[in-house]
Amino acid sequence: INIELNKLSPKNYSEITHKILKNWITRYEDEKRDEILSSTLDNIFTKAVTQPIYCPYYVLFLKIFIEQGIEVENVIKMKCDKFKNILIEKKDSSESNRVETVTEENYDDFCKNLKHKNFKLGYSQFVGELYNNKLISVMVLLESLDIMISNINTKIDSSENLTEDLKSEFIEDNIICLCKIIETL
Repeated sequence: INIELNKLSPKNYSEITHKILKNWITRYEDEKRDEILSSTLDNIFTKAVTQPIYCPYYVLFLKIFIEQGIEVENVIKMKCDKFKNILIEKKDSSESNRVETVTEENYDDFCKNLKHKNFKLGYSQFVGELYNNKLISVMVLLESLDIMISNINTKIDSSENLTEDLKSEFIEDNIICLCKIIETL
């Protein structure tokens, strides 16, 4: 399944999804099928957030699961809840919010922050695509939007040095995520 998902493109989408579903439904017994489904759904979400260009196809793939009577709604809700938790600022992140010049010493942190930012960006697009395809409710979408807007407002309202705080990665991440969801919608 993973190999087939790695081949997914706009041109071969129908062929790949048909092949995955055919193999998945006919090849595995019920107990093994549940295990494979869980793994496949995790894989789809991971691919969607790390490869945002393919988000629409991964979401359509989830819709096909639903059309086949496969229960994925709980997994979608769980993943959306995880996204909301990612958006909430951690107390120890204030040090990482400083704008710094990349040096050899902090290059690993820079790469980690960039990967985290791209992950949030992919998740933002994925949430937008889920909503566009009616796989999440408007309330789930609004909760994510409210968190982002609240994050920005809270940072601005509590700022002693507004200029520095507006340059923080936390503010930037929230604005980028907000823009990506709106753009996707």
